[in-house]
Amino acid sequence: MRNRSPQKWVVWITLVIGLTAAGRTHAAENFGILPTPQNIESQTGSFTINRETQLVLGKDATAAERFAAEDLRTALQEIYGFQLPLGAPGATRPNSIVIGKPDTNRLVSKLMQEHGLSFSSKTKEQGYVLGISDQGIVIAAENEPGLLYGTMSLRQIAQVQGAEKPLPAVRIHDWPHVKMRGVQEETAYGQASTMKNYKAIIRFIAHYKMNTYFIYLEDNYRFKKYPSIGVGRGAFDADQINELEAYAKQYHIELIPIFEMLGNQGTLLMNEEVLPFSEYPGSHSFATDDAAFEFLESCFLELIDVFDSKYFHAGLDESWDLGFGKTEVAVKKDGRGLVHAQHYRRLNKLFKDHDKTMIMYGDVIVNRKDPSVILNAIPKDIVLMDWVYGPKQHYDSVDKLAAHDFPLMVLPGLNNWSRIFPTTSAALINIRNFTLDGIRHNALGSFTSTWGDFGSKNLREMNYFGYAYGAEVTWSPQSTDVESFYNRFFTLHNGPGTATPLRAVFALLEKWPFGLPIVDYFRHPFAPRYEYGGRKPDASKTGHSEQDLWRVREDARVAEALIAALRPVITRRKGDLDYYEYCARMHRNYVRGQLLVRSLRDFAASDPSPEQIAAAKQRFAREAREVRDETLALRNTFQELWLRTNQPDNLQFAVDEYDMLIKAWDETATRAEAGVFAFDSRPASQWIYHPHGFEKQEQVQHASFRKTFEVDPQDIELAGIQVQGDTHVKLFVNGKLIGEQFARRNFSAPVNPHLLELYDIKPYLEPGKNVIAVEAHAYGTENRQLEPGGPERCGGFHLYGELIGKNGQVTPIFSDSSWKVSDKPGDDWTSTGYDDANWPSAQGDEKPTVWISYPDFRTGQKGFSDQR
Repeated sequence: MRNRSPQKWVVWITLVIGLTAAGRTHAAENFGILPTPQNIESQTGSFTINRETQLVLGKDATAAERFAAEDLRTALQEIYGFQLPLGAPGATRPNSIVIGKPDTNRLVSKLMQEHGLSFSSKTKEQGYVLGISDQGIVIAAENEPGLLYGTMSLRQIAQVQGAEKPLPAVRIHDWPHVKMRGVQEETAYGQASTMKNYKAIIRFIAHYKMNTYFIYLEDNYRFKKYPSIGVGRGAFDADQINELEAYAKQYHIELIPIFEMLGNQGTLLMNEEVLPFSEYPGSHSFATDDAAFEFLESCFLELIDVFDSKYFHAGLDESWDLGFGKTEVAVKKDGRGLVHAQHYRRLNKLFKDHDKTMIMYGDVIVNRKDPSVILNAIPKDIVLMDWVYGPKQHYDSVDKLAAHDFPLMVLPGLNNWSRIFPTTSAALINIRNFTLDGIRHNALGSFTSTWGDFGSKNLREMNYFGYAYGAEVTWSPQSTDVESFYNRFFTLHNGPGTATPLRAVFALLEKWPFGLPIVDYFRHPFAPRYEYGGRKPDASKTGHSEQDLWRVREDARVAEALIAALRPVITRRKGDLDYYEYCARMHRNYVRGQLLVRSLRDFAASDPSPEQIAAAKQRFAREAREVRDETLALRNTFQELWLRTNQPDNLQFAVDEYDMLIKAWDETATRAEAGVFAFDSRPASQWIYHPHGFEKQEQVQHASFRKTFEVDPQDIELAGIQVQGDTHVKLFVNGKLIGEQFARRNFSAPVNPHLLELYDIKPYLEPGKNVIAVEAHAYGTENRQLEPGGPERCGGFHLYGELIGKNGQVTPIFSDSSWKVSDKPGDDWTSTGYDDANWPSAQGDEKPTVWISYPDFRTGQKGFSDQR
């Protein structure tokens, strides 16, 4: 998994270290402009926009100039309530807003002189000048993006002043420090925005003077050659990309596709059409053979038909599985680094043959023991995008890559992944300091990334704050003042009077001292918890300290009170408060649930009297149902918030996880009514392996397991099995293959529901002796977090089954040492007649890293597969 885990941060002070032009920032705050202009000078006087104020363009105004003027006209109408008339082209008169280039509009040149405005080499490509005086307003630039950016500054000044106040006189000379600025949006893990929402994101990017929008793709594009890809996923098609690209170009925003062309593919490599190109079944990486490359090439050719950018991002991060399947022989021969480099070179040639510049993530390179093995073996025209998401003062990975003279980009992160609410403090440090390191090495650009790990349950509407801070740092890094930024952003985004309470809400909701909030919340409520900092999981406790639980609950309550107080105050984007309130309710619900689990266990351990038990039954049942009702309400709120901005596709995956929690609380209430309080959600099954994996530390990659039992099918009402493999398992009953499981934990919503598979085995049972056989194959990976533990590269599995008799009696089937195992099974080993007397017993893993809970075979609901 990505290195996105929480950290203890002692470097918050770095946000205020560095060069801060206090006067400039304070002036920007007075005018409300974001990002901070490079040069801003207050002047004497003011200008009032009224119904007679005209927007004036030159006679030869370009389409881009006309668009900038119309966009400004629309924005000013929203502020003032009336539409400004368009003046005669080139007409000179007071009470005008004149927009244009001085080389094609002499009036602009004249007004620049009157306002004391001039261009420099720094304003040439994307800069602008803006003057406001008693006589009128002039916005001038030598380039079309600059004209648009000038209008954005004017609208912000007007927005902050409001319709009732005149605009203060000012003189602004402004330009960006970093050439490419923007956002990387993950669109593949779950949330698939509506076209309306994608356009809203593009407008936001433009309003804060950013010019690049990376769209991250996996299986969410409808490739014509592979029609099964993207079905039901809210995927883009060619017409939608063309529409978005045309829309973005009006705002001078470049759309750049990211399509993963080696690692970090989950859902796509589960597709039957694409599975043959994987490194191995369940792999998150493509193989590098000709067949896989031809598939990638065909996808690339379709994408460059619709994306016009000269850049194409090939992904290439997190290719942990390379060398453990089809490429194992090549890796043993040439080394993992050179096999990666060969694939990179091949892709780069493909890109250059089609006049595209290749961008790739740099993590696989910088995280190698010797990065130069790859860096010295690939062309210097590949753009390396360095991503590191932890808050630091300095990022030495930038130094490592820059030392080899590659063009660079840096990718700080919003710290929203796996979180109910973004960890804003970490994001601010990361965005600022990583961008500064990139600037020090002349990076082409810095972009703020967002991710929706584990099904994109972190709602995207909470990302705008981080996007805007990325705009601030890349435009004017030397003048970034956090307090001023907070004040300006919230005033612009949500209206006057909102900055201080919203800043408090953000500080309260980012705190989560346990682990990863999304992962924690959607665990089985009774699964063991543990605290970061070294304490081991304890099945008898929640693992969370009383103080931490109390703090999260009280912070959520305070946040809710602030949100309620803000509702009559907020004037813009009132719906934002619904998202923040949802997050606070999620925090409270989690704490209440964990405190209830603790109370149930403590009560069961207290040796209660029959009278105490009788009283406790209804009390605990009531409390469990109250938590259940809260969870149901949160599910319904989540659905409503999701559908405000997203297509319905993929929503069902999150709803299913809520429903699993709702069922868990229903079962808790039912058990409490029956007098059962303490509960371990995990059956007695173990992750089992060949004993040589433990005793001799051998890599028994391929292992065959058998379990025999006696049964009369006529006595059985239902027979079910739940299985998860390490890594790839095939399940047989009495010699018949009934299914296989090979999904591995992944960030994309459709994958993790297949970590566990349920099978109805009743149709395969025979009178008398029966055998369940499992063929397990482990491939391996460089990232052991993807595996459930066990000895390295050893085939194994976790299985739980139930034979439910017509009389209601349940006979469990556990994966444990009663199973037999062999690495050389011989023919017909899955049949009942096979003699396994000489096979050794399987051995269970005492320290698995994945806990699995009971399924419900009657309803077909799988259990939880929870990472420790």
